[in-house]
Amino acid sequence: MDEQFSVCSEDKQQIRPDYYKRGGIEVWDVIDAWGLDFDLGCALKYIMLAGYKGDAAADDPRKAITYVRHALGKMGARADG
Repeated sequence: MDEQFSVCSEDKQQIRPDYYKRGGIEVWDVIDAWGLDFDLGCALKYIMLAGYKGDAAADDPRKAITYVRHALGKMGARADG
């Protein structure tokens, strides 16, 4: 990793809090392993976070649905084009 972008452990905890490592699996590792695009990656992230961030637990499934709908819209546009 480029030294310019290295992150101290305290900053790393703020950037990647424990709720991003649910079950010992990091959200971005799954996104990378599955080769998900931006929309589906975000949808997965919000599904994995649902209920683990505190007050706004119901917001995460709604956000996931928004990203899935956007992905479906792009897929439909490609199929029509």
